[in-house]
Amino acid sequence: MARGGYAHRAILLVALLLIGGPVQIGLSTQYDGTINQQLLSDEPALYPVSIGATQTISLDGSTVNNDFAVEVLSTEPLVDINLNISPSVQVTQSATIWDDDSIWSHSDARLDGAKQSGAGLALKGVDAVWNFNSGSNGWTFSNSYSARSTLQCGTNGTGGGSIRTYAGSTYATSPVVNLNGLSSVSVHAWVRQGNAGCGEEPDSNENLVFQYKSSSGSWTTFQSYMGATAGGTSTQMNVNLPAIALHATSQIRAYQNTGSGTCCDYWFFDDVFLDIPSSATWISPTIGWASNATFPVSKSVMAPMYIDSYVPAGTRLDWTVLDDNGLEIDGMSGSNNVIPLQFIDIENVDEIRIKFEFNESSAGLIPRIFALSFDGAYKDTLQPTPIDNGWTSKGATYSSSATQFSGFATDNVMSPWYFPDFASNGMVIDGQSTNSQAQIRFDSNDNWTNISLPYTYDLDETLFGFQLQFAALAPADGNMSNFTTWQFEEVEIRMSGGFNPAQPAIDFADDDIYEWGGSDDRVGSWGWQDRFANGENKVEAAAGISGYATTKAWIAKDDLQSLAFVVMAESGTFNTINVVVGSTTVTTRTFSNITNAQVQLNLSELSDLKSELAASTSAVAALGTFFVEVEFEVLGSGNITYAGLSAPYPASLTVDAGPQSPFILAMNSARRGLVPINGIHAIPIPFISSSVGNLEIELVSMNSSSEVILIDSSMEDEPLILTPSQQWMTMHASYQVFSSTATMVRFDVLGSQNEATWLLPLNGGEPVGQGDSDKVELHPSTALQSTVNGTTVEFSVTFRLEPDWDDEDLLTVTSRLILDSNTVSIPATYYWGGFGSQGYENDLEIHSFSVSTDEGEIPQSVEFLQSSDEIQFTVDIGFEGVDSNASFVDGDAVVELVRGGQIIANTTSLDEDIWIVNDTIPFTHGNLTWTIRVIPINGSGTTSNSEISRTFFIDFGMTTESQALHKQCTFKSLTNQHCRLIFMRKYGVNGLKMTI
Repeated sequence: MARGGYAHRAILLVALLLIGGPVQIGLSTQYDGTINQQLLSDEPALYPVSIGATQTISLDGSTVNNDFAVEVLSTEPLVDINLNISPSVQVTQSATIWDDDSIWSHSDARLDGAKQSGAGLALKGVDAVWNFNSGSNGWTFSNSYSARSTLQCGTNGTGGGSIRTYAGSTYATSPVVNLNGLSSVSVHAWVRQGNAGCGEEPDSNENLVFQYKSSSGSWTTFQSYMGATAGGTSTQMNVNLPAIALHATSQIRAYQNTGSGTCCDYWFFDDVFLDIPSSATWISPTIGWASNATFPVSKSVMAPMYIDSYVPAGTRLDWTVLDDNGLEIDGMSGSNNVIPLQFIDIENVDEIRIKFEFNESSAGLIPRIFALSFDGAYKDTLQPTPIDNGWTSKGATYSSSATQFSGFATDNVMSPWYFPDFASNGMVIDGQSTNSQAQIRFDSNDNWTNISLPYTYDLDETLFGFQLQFAALAPADGNMSNFTTWQFEEVEIRMSGGFNPAQPAIDFADDDIYEWGGSDDRVGSWGWQDRFANGENKVEAAAGISGYATTKAWIAKDDLQSLAFVVMAESGTFNTINVVVGSTTVTTRTFSNITNAQVQLNLSELSDLKSELAASTSAVAALGTFFVEVEFEVLGSGNITYAGLSAPYPASLTVDAGPQSPFILAMNSARRGLVPINGIHAIPIPFISSSVGNLEIELVSMNSSSEVILIDSSMEDEPLILTPSQQWMTMHASYQVFSSTATMVRFDVLGSQNEATWLLPLNGGEPVGQGDSDKVELHPSTALQSTVNGTTVEFSVTFRLEPDWDDEDLLTVTSRLILDSNTVSIPATYYWGGFGSQGYENDLEIHSFSVSTDEGEIPQSVEFLQSSDEIQFTVDIGFEGVDSNASFVDGDAVVELVRGGQIIANTTSLDEDIWIVNDTIPFTHGNLTWTIRVIPINGSGTTSNSEISRTFFIDFGMTTESQALHKQCTFKSLTNQHCRLIFMRKYGVNGLKMTI
């Protein structure tokens, strides 16, 4: 559109381009002198664009991403730009669920006394007990010679039954028992040999033996009872089975080898049981980023592992996290159903294992694991206490034996609220249900939305939380009166989790001066606060006198979506956790002296926290969001570590930059070195961050102007390295101006520590300085000179830097025309430095220092002078590493000549870079030192060469002969060693003439 009576180009295009290397003179285009008639029009020239197009870029936390670029005519300056920028998730997680035998018996897993058992995938077997009180308990018989008996004399105790063999060869065989993975199992049984009055007594060779089955199916005897012994009494069998008997299809059997017929030869056995150890362990395969990790995950803060288990009363299921050496990680053990892997030190541990210990109760009950979920996954098989885990039933009934909810047409059951542990923008939900309709909502005020399982959420929006509901699935005809029942058994959730970028920024000049973005370390990932007040993902705190170990974090003041964190005590325990805003305790959690816990605020607690945050009058702003300091308190002992902070909030920012904004000025400057393609500049916008993450960038609008074109620029008599010397620098530039009038020159000097701007009116008005303009001196009479010839405007700016502008590796000088329409031209640019060379140097030093007499310069090897002689000092003062006659401006430094500790001459002005000063050698005898030193007055630095001294031996009583000898010594007719020897012989050790 036309704006202010001049033509703007509305050019909106997202492209890929890498910027080239720097050049000394940065002309963005070569103007051939031909004026395109279209440039004189007030109508805009529109190019193919994607208005409102959004592009996602990935940041790695260390390098610049130039993937987002905009296009503009190469001759036209940008005037304004509007961008919408928001954080997006860079997915790093690989959601994993372990829930079948492929994991429990994995080759990299380690079993010790644990085993698999049926569909429940329990990791420990229960004692196999057969008392035959109400049947044969699954035992089978080869013929009628073996069977269940209720003969009381053949039964252990009163009532019930036992197994009887008699008459002849027969087998009684147990059911199959899975003993795989067990290292020790013993067999126990009550055994009685029949006798008169209780069957009939077996004779010699009418024996009973017990056998076990190997995995190959062969049977081996492990206990024998001989028929030749006297019957009538019972015995207790107690035998440990060998390892060959312990496998997935283990069985035992009783075998009577022979008998005399159905009248005779009775054997009884009762109360058979396999005594499986009361404790067992299972160690998982390795998880990590080591090259040999069995289950690889990205090298980043780890997500917690969730345990789907059943732990009956009196049993224990304990876990321990082991490092890559198999050693327990301090504080990383517990018995809760969340393993806080966020505490893993990823710089020192590259893979882990999880060790589980199973301990049965005195009643023989055992704990079972049904699923382990990690790296962004979660599974719930509705084990016997789902209500305790946050499930809410509305009419539906729960069956603990079937571990499922069921209901009729009007019944439903709601899940707890699920909140991602890390930034997430997608997920897959699956489950097992029958005639059930799955539903989802993302806010407690939302209506339920029907979904089909498996359900994929991939809306390219940040996922903050959700809740599920299961209800009756309407029949095909929609007639609910025909509906019977529905069932729901389990749910699986796999998040697409990762990270938003921390401290995103735009830095056109790579000088750490951001044109957009950047923030405090304490803000953490943009849109997903994950750092504490120390700027890290973890923080340690020691309990004070009060017993509380506290830390703080910046939490979004408005629209907080959830809050979670984990706590661990090393060499101690804790029992209370408080969340505090100001002087108000928002919520308190109590525990029974535990070592670690994950805290996830429920909706009620979250509402209370949001109220306190909104009411807080103390807040800091960063990246478009206000933050309030929240305190976390833990009452306990030992060293307390906080980690796993998760406090998401919606985040986005709009960049709306005008003609003289730093953003537009920097973007126009960034065009140097760009090669036009078909007359178009594709200008990359350099995004950076301090951590991995993605950004979504929408280009809303951008305008350029056809009013002004850069023709040429140059720097007059430029040195290789700029210094605050007497030399004035003059920068020339010429432009073509159309349909407007140039009113001002903007002159900028930019470094890593200072930014100076001078606005110089073309009509001769007084220049106006901005920023560090006091460090840039304009020429008192020719600061700006300009001429206008038709559409051509030529100007020059003469300047020099003040000595208090410190050293720069790269120094940039730009000049621009400002038009009465407020358009700012593409800059004429000059660079000092880059490519490893120094740009600006302000450190003074002495380049050379010589001493001479009327006979010439005194060599460095000479150590003798005669009193009353005239000597001359010639000093070259310059800047470190600068080989030129550049030196300080009059009054910016003082050079002093010091003799014997006394200043005898000084100056604040030089002849270019030279000071010549004379001195008369005083009437003295012995060593005398002269020192030259340069001392800055107005801000320059110095080097170790800012002070140089020279010492001579002075003689005051020389004869004509000694004067001649002195002259020979001074000007190298004799060597210094020879001179010393002669002087000592003629004048004594101290150089005094000896009286003879």
